[in-house]
Amino acid sequence: MTKKREKAKKAVHHKVVRKVHAKVKKKVAKKAVNSQNQAPGIEEDNVVLKKERIEEGDQQNYIGESASNERIAESSGQSEAVSASEESMEEWSGESSEKKNEVDNVDVTMDDNVNVKVEKQQLPKMPVLKTSSFKSSIKTKEKPLLRRPNMSEKEVAMDFAMKVQKKFDRLVKASVLFGSQTTAMDNAVEGSDIDIILIVDDAAVDWDLELVAWYREELGKLVSSQDYGRELHINTVRLVTWWEDMMHGDPVVINILRYGEALIDYGGFFNPLKALLLKGKIKSTPEAVYSALQRAPWHIARSKGAQMGAIEGVYWAMIDSAHAALMTAGKLPPSPEHVPEMLRETFVDSGMLKMSFVKGLREVYSLHKSISHGSVSSVKGQEIDEWQELAEKFLGEMIRIIDSLLEKK
Repeated sequence: MTKKREKAKKAVHHKVVRKVHAKVKKKVAKKAVNSQNQAPGIEEDNVVLKKERIEEGDQQNYIGESASNERIAESSGQSEAVSASEESMEEWSGESSEKKNEVDNVDVTMDDNVNVKVEKQQLPKMPVLKTSSFKSSIKTKEKPLLRRPNMSEKEVAMDFAMKVQKKFDRLVKASVLFGSQTTAMDNAVEGSDIDIILIVDDAAVDWDLELVAWYREELGKLVSSQDYGRELHINTVRLVTWWEDMMHGDPVVINILRYGEALIDYGGFFNPLKALLLKGKIKSTPEAVYSALQRAPWHIARSKGAQMGAIEGVYWAMIDSAHAALMTAGKLPPSPEHVPEMLRETFVDSGMLKMSFVKGLREVYSLHKSISHGSVSSVKGQEIDEWQELAEKFLGEMIRIIDSLLEKK
């Protein structure tokens, strides 16, 4: 590449010199004709050329390779084209083009002694258009969902079901509108909640913990991003569980089939089953009867457990507030069984607390231990109300004592 660039430099140099020679000869000949008496002995061979060196610039301005290069030889007013080496020819670009423009615009001046000076004219540089790649800085952002209060309950449910189907595709086999908003129900209330059941495919899809977590997260995002002005209640049922309960005539599934309305039935099973139910082809089985009976005792036990939980809440409310009061008095909080005695020594003896509250705490402690040991399995509702009322009063007394101690400090 260096030899090729040197050849290109020499070619440009020779081109300039020969152009200068041609212009000088023309001007000398013209001047000789006009003034024959003044300069009779001037010969073309006596012309002295004073050439200034033309800066060629950085060699890197010459880029690329070429197929041919022409050298222009001008002598005696005639030009002769001589082809350069066929191996290479420089392609001119960028500043190389500016150098060529400077060569083509060389100005020749002559003084009285017929000495020729070659001067390089600085041509005004043309603005260089630089193309640059533009990257779009526009970020697409999802438009916020607008509240549409004019939508009916069915329209809201259908709109949400379509979004669920678009998000989860084949994972959701059916979306069913259920509750008071279905056409079969006559007790629909304007503005009530919208209940939707999603039946997901667990027969063809293995629902591992990762998939379950992703489904719950994405469904939660989808529900929270909606602003229909109505509250949505979404229940998810597995497809295998659905069919098993339906085959046994489970009352819950039967009621969903009877009163529910399919929004999107991708699996194609809900409407046929609904038609079979209306024709009396689906009936309850003995398995469904026993299954319903087995659930009843569990519900009763859960209700009693809630009652026992109410006593536990009363117990810990009194223990925690008593600990706070004792710590304010500078005492280390004791274990729950020693709290009544320390309350008596710290606050009852000093006249800050009535003894009835200490007795009440002892009774609650005894009841809580009896429930924990299983000796007490149920508590009446009236008793629960009385214990809760005692706990509220006890809490008020502890707050009063704490405020009093803090004021003294």
